[in-house]
Amino acid sequence: MLDPNSPVRGNVTSLVIQAFKNSSLASTFSTCKLVSFSAGFTSGTAVSLDCTFLNNTSVSPIDKVTAYKKLNEETKNCTSLGPYTMNSDSLYVNGYHENPPLPPLKVIHLKVNFTLSNLTFSPEMLDPNSPVRGNVTSLVIQAFKNSSLASTFSTCKLVSFSAGFTSGTAVSLDCTFLNNTSVSPIDKVTAYKKLNEETKNCTSLGPYTMNSDSLYVNGYHENPPLPPLKVIHLKVNFTLSNLTFSPEMLDPNSPVRGNVTSLVIQAFKNSSLASTFSTCKLVSFSAGFTSGTAVSLDCTFLNNTSVSPIDKVTAYKKLNEETKNCTSLGPYTMNSDSLYVNGYHENPPLPPLKVIHLKVNFTLSNLTFSPEMLDPNSPVRGNVTSLVIQAFKNSSLASTFSTCKLVSFSAGFTSGTAVSLDCTFLNNTSVSPIDKVTAYKKLNEETKNCTSLGPYTMNSDSLYVNGYHENPPLPPLKVIHLKVNFTLSNLTFSPEMLDPNSPVRGNVTSLVIQAFKNSSLASTFSTCKLVSFSAGFTSGTAVSLDCTFLNNTSVSPIDKVTAYKKLNEETKNCTSLGPYTMNSDSLYVNGYHENPPLPPLKVIHLKVNFTLSNLTFSPEMLDPNSPVRGNVTSLVIQAFKNSSLASTFSTCKLVSFSAGFTSGTAVSLDCTFLNNTSVSPIDKVTAYKKLNEETKNCTSLGPYTMNSDSLYVNGYHENPPLPPLKVIHLKVNFTLSNLTFSPEMLDPNSPVRGNVTSLVIQAFKNSSLASTFSTCKLVSFSAGFTSGTAVSLDCTFLNNTSVSPIDKVTAYKKLNEETKNCTSLGPYTMNSDSLYVNGYHENPPLPPLKVIHLKVNFTLSNLTFSPEMLDPNSPVRGNVTSLVIQAFKNSSLASTFSTCKLVSFSAGFTSGTAVSLDCTFLNNTSVSPIDKVTAYKKLNEETKNCTSLGPYTMNSDSLYVNGYHENPPLPPLKVIHLKVNFTLSNLTFSPEMLDPNSPVRGNVTSLVIQAFKNSSLASTFSTCKLVSFSAGFTSGTAVSLDCTFLNNTSVSPIDKVTAYKKLNEETKNCTSLGPYTMNSDSLYVNGYHENPPLPPLKVIHLKVNFTLSNLTFSPEMLDPNSPVRGNVTSLVIQAFKNSSLASTFSTCKLVSFSAGFTSGTAVSLDCTFLNNTSVSPIDKVTAYKKLNEETKNCTSLGPYTMNSDSLYVNGYHENPPLPPLKVIHLKVNFTLSNLTFSPEMLDPNSPVRGNVTSLVIQAFKNSSLASTFSTCKLVSFSAGFTSGTAVSLDCTFLNNTSVSPIDKVTAYKKLNEETKNCTSLGPYTMNSDSLYVNGYHENPPLPPLKVIHLKVNFTLSNLTFSPEMLDPNSPVRGNVTSLVIQAFKNSSLASTFSTCKLVSFSAGFTSGTAVSLDCTFLNNTSVSPIDKVTAYKKLNEETKNCTSLGPYTMNSDSLYVNGYHENPPLPPLKVIHLKVNFTLSNLTFSPEMLDPNSPVRGNVTSLVIQAFKNSSLASTFSTCKLVSFSAGFTSGTAVSLDCTFLNNTSVSPIDKVTAYKKLNEETKNCTSLGPYTMNSNSLYVNGYHENPPLPPLKLINFVVNFTLSSLPFSPELLDPKSPVKDNVTSLVNQAFKNSSLASTFSTCKLVSFSAGSTSGTAVSLDCTFLNNTSVSPIDKVTAYKKLNEETKNCTSLGPYTMNSDSLYVNGYHEKPVPHPPAQPYPINFTITNLKFIQDLTKPDSQKYKYVEATIMTLMDNLFKSSEVSNSYQGCRIVGFGSQQGGDDTTVNILCDFESKSSDRAINKVIVYEVFKNATHNLKNLGPYNLDKDSLYVKDYTERDSSLTIPTPTHTPTSPLTAISPTDMVFDLNFTITNRNYSPGMLDDTNSPLYKEIQANVTAMLAALYKNSTVGNNYKYCIVTSLRIGSVKVSCSCFFKPTNEIKTLDSDIIKDTFTKGTNNTDLLGGTYDLQRDSLSVKDTTVAIVLSQPEQEFPFWAIIIIVLGILFILFLIFLLCFLLAMVRQRRRKDSYQVMQAPHGLYFPHLR
Repeated sequence: MLDPNSPVRGNVTSLVIQAFKNSSLASTFSTCKLVSFSAGFTSGTAVSLDCTFLNNTSVSPIDKVTAYKKLNEETKNCTSLGPYTMNSDSLYVNGYHENPPLPPLKVIHLKVNFTLSNLTFSPEMLDPNSPVRGNVTSLVIQAFKNSSLASTFSTCKLVSFSAGFTSGTAVSLDCTFLNNTSVSPIDKVTAYKKLNEETKNCTSLGPYTMNSDSLYVNGYHENPPLPPLKVIHLKVNFTLSNLTFSPEMLDPNSPVRGNVTSLVIQAFKNSSLASTFSTCKLVSFSAGFTSGTAVSLDCTFLNNTSVSPIDKVTAYKKLNEETKNCTSLGPYTMNSDSLYVNGYHENPPLPPLKVIHLKVNFTLSNLTFSPEMLDPNSPVRGNVTSLVIQAFKNSSLASTFSTCKLVSFSAGFTSGTAVSLDCTFLNNTSVSPIDKVTAYKKLNEETKNCTSLGPYTMNSDSLYVNGYHENPPLPPLKVIHLKVNFTLSNLTFSPEMLDPNSPVRGNVTSLVIQAFKNSSLASTFSTCKLVSFSAGFTSGTAVSLDCTFLNNTSVSPIDKVTAYKKLNEETKNCTSLGPYTMNSDSLYVNGYHENPPLPPLKVIHLKVNFTLSNLTFSPEMLDPNSPVRGNVTSLVIQAFKNSSLASTFSTCKLVSFSAGFTSGTAVSLDCTFLNNTSVSPIDKVTAYKKLNEETKNCTSLGPYTMNSDSLYVNGYHENPPLPPLKVIHLKVNFTLSNLTFSPEMLDPNSPVRGNVTSLVIQAFKNSSLASTFSTCKLVSFSAGFTSGTAVSLDCTFLNNTSVSPIDKVTAYKKLNEETKNCTSLGPYTMNSDSLYVNGYHENPPLPPLKVIHLKVNFTLSNLTFSPEMLDPNSPVRGNVTSLVIQAFKNSSLASTFSTCKLVSFSAGFTSGTAVSLDCTFLNNTSVSPIDKVTAYKKLNEETKNCTSLGPYTMNSDSLYVNGYHENPPLPPLKVIHLKVNFTLSNLTFSPEMLDPNSPVRGNVTSLVIQAFKNSSLASTFSTCKLVSFSAGFTSGTAVSLDCTFLNNTSVSPIDKVTAYKKLNEETKNCTSLGPYTMNSDSLYVNGYHENPPLPPLKVIHLKVNFTLSNLTFSPEMLDPNSPVRGNVTSLVIQAFKNSSLASTFSTCKLVSFSAGFTSGTAVSLDCTFLNNTSVSPIDKVTAYKKLNEETKNCTSLGPYTMNSDSLYVNGYHENPPLPPLKVIHLKVNFTLSNLTFSPEMLDPNSPVRGNVTSLVIQAFKNSSLASTFSTCKLVSFSAGFTSGTAVSLDCTFLNNTSVSPIDKVTAYKKLNEETKNCTSLGPYTMNSDSLYVNGYHENPPLPPLKVIHLKVNFTLSNLTFSPEMLDPNSPVRGNVTSLVIQAFKNSSLASTFSTCKLVSFSAGFTSGTAVSLDCTFLNNTSVSPIDKVTAYKKLNEETKNCTSLGPYTMNSDSLYVNGYHENPPLPPLKVIHLKVNFTLSNLTFSPEMLDPNSPVRGNVTSLVIQAFKNSSLASTFSTCKLVSFSAGFTSGTAVSLDCTFLNNTSVSPIDKVTAYKKLNEETKNCTSLGPYTMNSNSLYVNGYHENPPLPPLKLINFVVNFTLSSLPFSPELLDPKSPVKDNVTSLVNQAFKNSSLASTFSTCKLVSFSAGSTSGTAVSLDCTFLNNTSVSPIDKVTAYKKLNEETKNCTSLGPYTMNSDSLYVNGYHEKPVPHPPAQPYPINFTITNLKFIQDLTKPDSQKYKYVEATIMTLMDNLFKSSEVSNSYQGCRIVGFGSQQGGDDTTVNILCDFESKSSDRAINKVIVYEVFKNATHNLKNLGPYNLDKDSLYVKDYTERDSSLTIPTPTHTPTSPLTAISPTDMVFDLNFTITNRNYSPGMLDDTNSPLYKEIQANVTAMLAALYKNSTVGNNYKYCIVTSLRIGSVKVSCSCFFKPTNEIKTLDSDIIKDTFTKGTNNTDLLGGTYDLQRDSLSVKDTTVAIVLSQPEQEFPFWAIIIIVLGILFILFLIFLLCFLLAMVRQRRRKDSYQVMQAPHGLYFPHLR
């Protein structure tokens, strides 16, 4: 139709022309031209024509209305145009259109019924004038008018109000409609639907809430349409404990997956959620946390509103019900605690709660008790009870708390009121059980540590719960560190002590810790850590520790003095620390030290007796007043005072005088001593010695002669006969510094060793110790500590009592003297500090001390000078001098200080008194030298920086020492940083200010600096640095500076408050900073801020008037109690509170209600304001504007409608003046996607252009912008970006101020609304994302953001939890929360993240602090939906895989988001290869298995792989590859695999032990692998192997009875203490322990002794065995046999003889039957892959032991698993040798076999065959390769059994070499006791038995001697005879001389034999020997032996035979040749004629 030549175009045009020509307009009509054909709005074809008229003045003017009407007539009301049907509503003429005339309207009545649930019915509502009736009716009318039925709706009339069916008010209305045919007919359904829409699905009608199911229209009712069902996805997780996880379950087609899913689906379908349940899909199967299979499903529900909404809790509960409390799911068992639905989980239901009664007692100290309180109705009783109840409800016990009942009130113990309550709790098992302790702690918390209960004050120590009470918690303990130093004198320092793991370090530290714990400081002591060990000052070890104390305020504060004193006490005045001796003067605590206080002197009484031989006794001497008594006593006293004991001696008192034993006078005195610890302790020996010295060896006492042998002190006397001299060993150590150490000195023959030793010996001999000195022996030479040679000698002394006793001190002193103070020893120089004698050491004596004089001057400022001070006796002079002396003594100079003398007092320079003293010091070289500087510093310290001297104040600048002076050191200034923030309101922020070089930054900083410098803080102020400039909160520039202050102690300390106040002053109350204006409320210093003081508030009254148009006035409103009055008043109050005047608003009071001017109710209120100067002043204009805003331009006040022109405040009223309308142009752009662009559209006359423009115009007119909209003009049409047509229009608006201002945003939103979110414009489809208004564009509005709450939990491991963290104001809580918030903001979730709130802090599971936060997200659909997994991952990223959160360290495995948790990502997995070896015993090895394609190889490999996958290593296991199949050690197939694991760090690291254990488990303790049987002891993983674990041992009891025939029975044996009972029991115990049952045997207990049947003693024992499954089961038969064996066929038990037929075990008994003994079989073979080395000839070498153990194990396994296992008794190695001197190793073994009648007879051929078969035809024995021709069993081999095989090279049965004349021969005779043979068995030397014993003994003797010290001499031994008895062996052994040992004797040979047989006990581990049977005789000269015949080997015989045959052949050949020669010669000697044929000559042959 777009073709201009289309006939349709012409037809339509001509029909329109004809229509106009037929009309009354024909005279003015000219013509019509077709403009366009286009698609109709919905269907058909839209036609646009341009018709022209000639406006003829003779007729009515033509306009669009006239033309419309005429054309309408001609087309039959716009229904037909010729053959075409017109759309009756489609005719437009120049835009003019009329709706077709409506037919007479039909009135339709519809009855509307509904219930308002929040409108309570009351009789007043029946009043026709009730405003409620009008309100409800008008709301319904408005609802219909707002609906699409507005054009047909007429009105509604209220029919009735009545009470609702259950509640609320039922409403019935009669609504009328005019059924307009232009719209759809009105019926009850339509009306219902529209009213339902307008009431929001029948939920609200204006302020009223509708009962959603109560709406009926003419009886029509619909159940509320269900909203589109929202699909809810719930993640269901649980674990099936009886479903073992396997990789097959990961197959999507696994039937298990379908089974489990269908069971869960069925469970939901069986539940009450069936109607909403949709389906479940399996998400994953995985291995359960510990076992089983973890299942994860995604279950969907359609949230049907007809039932309760579905959420994770509901789904959890229903599924829990269907699975029987999460225990079973069909055939599967569920882990009852494993069910989670969207992370929701409930602990299993708790059992019925148990009621717990707790008695609570406390005292309220501020509640005075009175009798009225005993009244049950006393309000105090209720108050107190309710406060306690509330306390428990506020605590964490709320969930278990029930109630409290008051038991009693009574008078408190001292005052107040004692309260007793009975509180009950329901002990809920889901929380910690409630007990008295928990209840106490919680009530204590709620009452603030038992201090307050609501308004009452509690006695803090009065709370008891069921008698439980705690002392009030102590405040946080302050940690105090004290440095403890001391020296352990008996602990010699060594470098090993520097090792942190040195046990000495731990010992010493623990001893100090224990010392403090034992002291009274235990309650405050924490611990000690060792700081260092170092060499002591002189000796010993110096120890330094850091000890921490918690300064508990409940005890005295801890300081260095206290700690010193307590440690001093615990170490016994610093003398001992456990086993260590402390240097008593070495203890320092933080530098504090006390000279050890002298203990109270102990009075020691010593009784002194002696005889004065020249003083004749007389009775007068008994007179107490006898002068003789006094003389003698005073002489003894004087003697002691003259001795070195004077300092400890006190006095002597005479006890008695008596006649001497023979003559003279015996004297007895009691002498007392004060045992002063500063000297050696006083004892009787010392006193004796000293008195002996003073009396000249007890010969004279003044004028008296003493009997030299009469002196006794406390019985001690020194002249007894001398005992044998006691040898005293003293260890002497010293270092020779000029003797360089060299290894040659270690040679015992080194001359240096002798020189040094002799010099020390000479030194002692030269000393006064010569008489007691014996000798010295050198112990060692070693390198000196730094250089030189350290010497250690052992010197012995004979402690001769005739001289002073020798001890280490004496020896030290004497050697020290002889070596010139330990400086020289002969030519050697000694290290002067290196001499130690038995550890005793002295520092070298100090040189004479030098006296140093120092002049000390200072001024005492508080001591006014007066002339009296010049008096030498002035006490002031003494005081000052003594104070200075004391100061020096208290200082570290005490050891060198001597004294001070006052030189002068004089008037001070300005005031006070100047003091001058002369102080002397002894410059001790052991400390630093004393000089004026040192003295100054120490005196300065002691006078507290020269400020005080006792009570005197010193001038701090007046101290001089010898003129030296220091200005008092200033304390290090503490730098204080204060953050200063403020806003400069007149400085507009700009980005240039961020430039560090911006001058503004410098200006502002310098102004603040100047402000501080101008303030009183100038002396402490340092500087300010600009931190940041930023935009102010509302305007201006926010400034942040970091200002530093030096907190000078000379002024007040600087803090944020002081700095704030000073800066506030300098900036004029924070208003100006230089040229800048400061925001007066913006100044903060370190967060400190002060609001400016407010002036007294002025109360302002404003009268507010307005009219509520929808509140009909009634007289009831005049009632002051009318609720309407309160409602209106409160609404106005709320309006002001919601406004910006809230801070100044006070209240409003209703003045009056009155009828409104025309209608409604006029309201008048009096509102008061407090005119706060911090905000703008309040006036009527401001109040008007704010109330106008809050009432939406005075239109609504809560549910009331205000008359918009009725608001007056104090008469003020505004009619907003309308400004001149401003024309606003907005450019509108969009794309019509269903309008294909064509060039015709560029034609300005294109009807499309007009259509589109008019549609946009209409859209704006239909919007709320209609009043401001003017018009739109088309700017352009163009091709759309991808398709369609892009439209650009210019739309103009008149910005009417009566409505909101027009801007591009508003216009965009309104046009967006009218085009249905930019989707349609009339018939056109808009591209929804193409609308722009002046460039403004919005992405399609997102649905309301759904707030998602996610619970975030984690643990901070380096943040120790403390109760302070529970304080909501704790900064830690804010820090942690802000760090998590910042983490989310830094993540990609920032756009959806809202905030986080801290839920709780608690103690971490093991340590640290557990944090729980509630984080909210707005689930923005423009990004991926937020869920717990996403949040987890992002937070995990931001915290570096959950390791750090700002300064905090996170526990990497502690992060959970809504219960979701991931194991930390694994590092790149490390591939671990483990070699797995085992043997399959039921899989016979065959060569086919070596084929890589052999199915057996794949089967075995896959079974091992499956075993690992089934184990807990599945997550780390990768795969296994077969390395090899080989023949098993004895049988079966040995398998070797290479298995790889990925060492996942989330599980324990994989190692060979773990892999072994898991594979062992999966193969049932290494017994089965699928169909294969494993050798249980064959599993090795990387060489690791475990013996199979033993099952729990079963206890088996056997009663053992036997008779000891050699033990006569007697009643004494019945005594439980009889030693015989223990002996017999222990012998039986030992017998079982020696047997093969030792591993299972436990013990035997004696049951009884009784008389034997005929004689002897019958014994009964109860023996217990642990039936170990690793050995054969124990039964009575086995026990019998073993005990029988150990008792030598029941013949002997230790020393006792047993009745051989008396043994019974649990009644079992065997008649003794003889059986042949086990026969030894020598077995010899050669190993080709074991290189022979000399270690294999040494039984003690590791190599020998290893090879021996390996071969013995292999031989045991070989024979025990063979057909001869029952006969096999065991094997033992005889020895190893070299095969013909090569590298191969020959093995010589003896194996014992016992022939049993029930078994096949054993012989060497059978043993040979068994060994051959088990070693795969002599190929290999385990890992060893065999020489197939090397096997001999008892000389038997299969190559030629008739030949005699030689025995091994090193165990010949006969000599292999001839006897040399130099050989030594010894005859050996001994007896073998464990082989019993009957007579005649050994008579035949060719019998197998004889040869066997002969070979065994020969081999064993060879092994014995070859491995001994004569091994190189040994040649061989031969057995010369064997005789019965048991077996008596005689042999001859041959030895050769060697360079080392040229001769041997019989003693050496005998000793060697004795040692090699364990003291002649056991030969070769086989034969028991009789200990006294050995004899060795040297027969070297006497023996004459012929060279023994040697058997030729078979190959030699063959060679000899061949040689003989060859010689015979040569002889034959020679004879033949000789015959031929002879014949030739004979032929040549005849003339032979040619005879005629047939002629014979008989003489020729």
